[in-house]
Amino acid sequence: MMKKLLCSTLMASALPLTIAFDTFAAGHVNYLNVKGDIVHFAVDEAKAQESPACVASENADRFSVSLKTEAGRAMYSLLITAMAGDLALNVESALDCADTAGIERALGASIAPADKVSEPSGNLYLYTGDGKTRLGQIMQTEGTDVFYYYNPANEILLEKYQAVVSGSTLYFDEADCSGNAYINYNPGTTYHRYLEQYISLESTAQIDFNSKSYLGGETCYEDNRLRKYYKVKYTSHGLCGVKACMIKGE
Repeated sequence: MMKKLLCSTLMASALPLTIAFDTFAAGHVNYLNVKGDIVHFAVDEAKAQESPACVASENADRFSVSLKTEAGRAMYSLLITAMAGDLALNVESALDCADTAGIERALGASIAPADKVSEPSGNLYLYTGDGKTRLGQIMQTEGTDVFYYYNPANEILLEKYQAVVSGSTLYFDEADCSGNAYINYNPGTTYHRYLEQYISLESTAQIDFNSKSYLGGETCYEDNRLRKYYKVKYTSHGLCGVKACMIKGE
């Protein structure tokens, strides 16, 4: 059966994905790049401890992981999980640059799931955004944002889920980031991590408005400027609902 053929490309979800350690950095993954068998990544919060002397200043916020080792491949799977589920990641440093010159090597990583996702310890499953409905077991991945999962209702093909997450600046026509929201490009249908809401455009025509505030990251700032951007519409995802789909380890 085709299902059996597809399952032969399973990602290494059976590997343990969490390790207890002292946290050297924590935050959401905001950079991920694969060069050969080396993964470079960074999180959006500053490192909690000073990097080793081997780290180049331009790479001060980054870590490296080698895909040559089983542990490295497990960490890469965890990075993908963290990005897709918009989960905070704790990183432990090896305090050297053994993987690639000038970049701090990550020794271990764990997801900080808070109350959104259970701590993964075995197979990974895709759930709706409210965490109540299990959609199916994740069987393989494509890049960092495409996941194929087994839906028991479909015995032949794997289902596809693509995570589209953004933290782009939003502008508002009222103070305190209230009222109508606007954006300076067409995001399609995307999950905004700081609004915790799917957004799209109300129309493809830009609108003149007086911006009173804007949301940059998790912080709302005052603004007082005439702008011409696209008006945002709050929407939902056909598979996930209002919030982005979750990934749970079971």
